[in-house]
Amino acid sequence: MEKKLFKNIEMNLRKLIGLIALSIISLSACHKDLGDYEINMPATPAVANLDSVYTAIVGDSLIIKPTIKNTNGDDIELQWRISVMTGNDVKFTGPSLKIIFGLEAQRYPARLTVYNKTNGMKYFHDFFVDGGTEFGSGTAVLSLENGTTQFSFIKPGGEVQARLYNAMHGKDLPKDPMNLFLMKNITAGGTLLGYWIITKGGGVRLNVNTMQEDPKYPNTIADNFLQLPTIWRLAN
Repeated sequence: MEKKLFKNIEMNLRKLIGLIALSIISLSACHKDLGDYEINMPATPAVANLDSVYTAIVGDSLIIKPTIKNTNGDDIELQWRISVMTGNDVKFTGPSLKIIFGLEAQRYPARLTVYNKTNGMKYFHDFFVDGGTEFGSGTAVLSLENGTTQFSFIKPGGEVQARLYNAMHGKDLPKDPMNLFLMKNITAGGTLLGYWIITKGGGVRLNVNTMQEDPKYPNTIADNFLQLPTIWRLAN
């Protein structure tokens, strides 16, 4: 019985010694492998001429044109995004951001993503866009130009932002313009509420700060009246 027990202990010791030796060999092999690998990271694109804050005037062009270095230009795609809390984010793809700014007069976080199409790497650069408005004073103009309804704005200095609605929305207003109303809240000190553009083909309500179709309120005549107003019935 003692002899059999001794043999079992001896076998267990041999197994343990064998496992320790195998572990040492494995660790040694792994240690040697560490020196056999070379990691070649792709060059990080260097972005120049990109400020941390940009000021954009509602209705004017916002143009940001950075310079990208340390990479082949054909491999790079620039993706732009201006984040909006309520509504859709402004997204644009191109070597420079070129848009007609049409957001509320406030600060927006924005991001430039430098996308390497060859290896799939993305590099992020954050900045801000401060939105301002010049629509607080000036003259709004509703006109008919070659059969197309146009909404324009004349700044106090005389600068004309012609065909503003079409430039900002990428579409034409309804046909046959009739009236342009600037709505005010007389119970709140004359606070400006927006513009109503009335045409024989329909009505459009614009935000007074952005000249965008107002998302907070119905944008058509039909949505704002239980029945067509008298001026509408007489015109038709």
